[in-house]
Amino acid sequence: MLMLTAGAERMSWSLDGSPPREIDLPLTADWNEVPDAIGPNSAIAGPDVYSPTLGWSPGASARVRRVSVLSAVLMAILLLAGAMLLRGRRAIVAICFVVTLSVGAIEIVRRNISPIWRAEGQIIVVGVDGVAQFDTWQYVSTRATADTTIELPKGAWPVFVDPQHAREVQASLRFDAARNILSLHVRLEPQMTVAVLTRRMTESAPAPPSTTPITRAIRSPMGELARSLYVARETRIVDEGSVQWIDDQLLHWASVVLWREDHSSQK
Repeated sequence: MLMLTAGAERMSWSLDGSPPREIDLPLTADWNEVPDAIGPNSAIAGPDVYSPTLGWSPGASARVRRVSVLSAVLMAILLLAGAMLLRGRRAIVAICFVVTLSVGAIEIVRRNISPIWRAEGQIIVVGVDGVAQFDTWQYVSTRATADTTIELPKGAWPVFVDPQHAREVQASLRFDAARNILSLHVRLEPQMTVAVLTRRMTESAPAPPSTTPITRAIRSPMGELARSLYVARETRIVDEGSVQWIDDQLLHWASVVLWREDHSSQK
């Protein structure tokens, strides 16, 4: 059961008329127990959560494009060889065989290529007290209708625009008791996206190279998300990562670093 709000309070379950038992939820809200954490702290966070994906259009990966080009070249060579080296009926049979084989191979490859694309980026908040918050955002989208399952490790939870968004993607939680693995299952249509946030806190983190607000424009798509949900009176963007790359069907966005002043007096 995927809980989008905390209004249900304590719950219980029973099986085949057995005595009711209280639920020991596998999805523990460890992130909600960190009072100093900033950013989203529930499964509903509004449309700003998906701002990094506004300019994201998943397409064929570099590996798929490379294989397609090589396959097309090979097919052209075989067709040319069949037309030039063979004569009459043999040439026709060879060309038909190459075309049939190529079409079958293309269809097999198409069926085996996952339509699921993932993009991820990180927002890092470093405090003057040495406590650092690492929020890793993962966005999952698809080029065709597909069901997908996303594992939720400790400190991770799905984030939706609103309850209607969760219903549209048919979001549900699945818990594998044998392996102690909690997963989010969704059904995505083209142009649909779902976000998962993983939060980690550390102590004694080194300060960033600069603690003054960054003056140039943020190139990373994570910049708008940081401004909308992380920048506050005591926090400011001071740096961004320079690395952004595509690993097959996973897009890595450059991280954004924020500096957090001492806010003890504001509590």
